[in-house]
Amino acid sequence: ESLFLGLPAMTAVGPARIALRAGVPVVVGTAILVSGQVMMRVTPIRTDDLVPGTQGETELTRRLNHEISLRIRAFPEGWVWMHPRWDTPAHQDGSSRVRDADSAPPSKETRYTSPVLADDLR
Repeated sequence: ESLFLGLPAMTAVGPARIALRAGVPVVVGTAILVSGQVMMRVTPIRTDDLVPGTQGETELTRRLNHEISLRIRAFPEGWVWMHPRWDTPAHQDGSSRVRDADSAPPSKETRYTSPVLADDLR
C-alpha cells in the first residue's frame, strides 16, 4: 500500500522491484493535448539512493505514485482508470477500507491547475 492522490492505495511494487534489481533508470511519462498538439512530459525518478529489497521498492513506489498524482491533479481529464483503486482487502479484524464520498480523490470533473506543469509544457 502506498499513497496515491493522498489516499492509501494498493500499488504493485513490481516495476520498482525490476528497476532496482536491474539497475535501470525509471521515468514517468505522460501525454496531454495542448492547443491541439500532443505534448510529452518525461520525468526521471531518482533511484541512485535506493537498493534492491523491500525498503527500496516501497520508497520507489511512493516516488512513482507521487509523480503520477501530480500529473493527474494537473490534468485530471487525461486520467483513465478501469478499476476501483481504493478498495483494499479486508483487514485481519474483518473490517475493510473502501472509498467513501469524504475520502475519495477528486472526480474527473474537478479541475486543478498547476502553473509549474503547465509552464513546463509551453
